[in-house]
Amino acid sequence: MPLPTTGEVTELELPAQGWTLGQALKDPAVEEPINRWVHRPLAFALIRPLEHLELPVTPNLITLLSGVAGLAAAACYYHALEGGAAFTLAGALLLFASVILDCADGMLARLTGAGSRFGMLLDGFVDSVVGISVWYGVSHTLCGQVHAWWAWPACVLMLPTILVHCALYDDAKNRYLRAVGPLRAATPRPTSRVERALDAVYRTVYGSIAAGTTAPSAALGVDRDLARRELALPMRLTAFIGLGSHLVVIYTTTLLSAIEPGLALQVMAAVLLLGLNVLMVAALVGWTRAWHRLGGN
Repeated sequence: MPLPTTGEVTELELPAQGWTLGQALKDPAVEEPINRWVHRPLAFALIRPLEHLELPVTPNLITLLSGVAGLAAAACYYHALEGGAAFTLAGALLLFASVILDCADGMLARLTGAGSRFGMLLDGFVDSVVGISVWYGVSHTLCGQVHAWWAWPACVLMLPTILVHCALYDDAKNRYLRAVGPLRAATPRPTSRVERALDAVYRTVYGSIAAGTTAPSAALGVDRDLARRELALPMRLTAFIGLGSHLVVIYTTTLLSAIEPGLALQVMAAVLLLGLNVLMVAALVGWTRAWHRLGGN
């Protein structure tokens, strides 16, 4: 049937607006670059069919699936010392899947309005468990393959480095959004026993580490557009040291261990202990300068 040539509007001319990738993303300044350009487009393709399928899939369920994939990856990495390259490949693929699912849970929450304080705490807890487990599995195998005095010291230093980076990114992200976004009501205190436990883990692992960050306070008392202009660059620098950046380093460099374990560990240590620490220092300097320009102490 030909389209009408008059000015009348028909249903054919106005297709229903569906989910878009832009709706599922965070503020561009706080989004980790590797997530924005690689992980989140794939995560969006994964959850896109859920808009039209009546399935009991919730953001928290996806978070748990991410945790299962991450723990399976850690187990594969651990057993790669005896099992060989096939286990390393399986670990990398499972870790990649875990990262995609970790991006998908928040995206689904934003698209459906199903976000919650509990979901945020669960996501942070699962990220911590997966990160520590994968670190241990990778360290066990690479140090078992690389018979050098520096192997275990390098791996031991990686864990606190990752925790500090992630804590600073998480704290900076929250403070930036409070500084440049609309005023929000105070976050309600946890009510259930599980939520209180998760909140305690979050404050212990991330809150205590990030206590010394130079990120801005939520109560800056300055124009929010000005705050956005001043804080955008340091926030973008901080976005390079989020968990996604660390995990992509792990799942890519561990594949090198099938060729040369020593090279894999050297590359991983150089990026995590040198490259990302340089970015962290640059980000903290940027926060300090921007904070002073905005009148902070």
